[in-house]
Amino acid sequence: MAHLAGTSASALAGSSRSASALVRRAFGSAPRSFCSSSVRAQASPAASSSLSTALLLSRPPTILREPSAFEAAYFTYNAKVARALAQPFPKDFYFQKGSAAEQRFDDEEKARAAALAPQTHAEAGKGGNAKAEPPQPSAPTTTTSEHEADLYATSPRRTEADEHNDTTSLQRALDKTLFLLIKDTQGRWRFPTTPLRGDEEPLHRVAPRAVHEPLGEDMDIWLVSNLPIAVLPSGAEKTYFLRAHILAGQASSSTKAEYAWLTRAEVEERLKGDSAYFEGTRELLSE
Repeated sequence: MAHLAGTSASALAGSSRSASALVRRAFGSAPRSFCSSSVRAQASPAASSSLSTALLLSRPPTILREPSAFEAAYFTYNAKVARALAQPFPKDFYFQKGSAAEQRFDDEEKARAAALAPQTHAEAGKGGNAKAEPPQPSAPTTTTSEHEADLYATSPRRTEADEHNDTTSLQRALDKTLFLLIKDTQGRWRFPTTPLRGDEEPLHRVAPRAVHEPLGEDMDIWLVSNLPIAVLPSGAEKTYFLRAHILAGQASSSTKAEYAWLTRAEVEERLKGDSAYFEGTRELLSE
């Protein structure tokens, strides 16, 4: 029995060696291919294509936008309901009767009631209270200098750049997001774009270069992420988009590049001649 087992083992070993020899003769002595080498082989065609990175540089809104008619009506209604359901304020507990503080509080209460009162007879007939009497100005209790009044003066919503339609200024369209567009060498308006100069160059290091090279180093740029948010293929060329915000600074006064800070609607108008480019980036733009 042991002799038979030894014979079968030697026969199996011999058949295994002969099978290996047949495989070598059929396929040659090619080196083994592992997962890493196969991935590099598949990535080699992509390396021959043109890769670029574009920076979606924006300036967020600096003031709140004007509420719509529906929003204004909703906020006014909520204020009226809250005022109607509120407990009466114990004025006698907090203010001495006949004091200047009590008179000032009464004036402010009349002003608040007048602001929430219906402004027309049609509004007054829609189940609301009668129109409140306008507040009667009381004798001045404190003196305010003109200098103190200037400290609390609000800036206008429309700036000088809005009046002159200066698209190179960041002080315009304060209630909307502005995006930077630069005219390239072919006369096309594009988001700041630059090609990758090396295979090992990371995208987040290359992207700010698209702004600093044509417009100078004076702008402080903050990248939201090191990863791209979109890719726009165009034939053999691929452009990776990264999102960023401008924190401070502006373009150098000595720059010769044409650039513009535009709202979403203005970007669409500026890129209307290249609908494919805008359609590939429109979902990246916010109001």
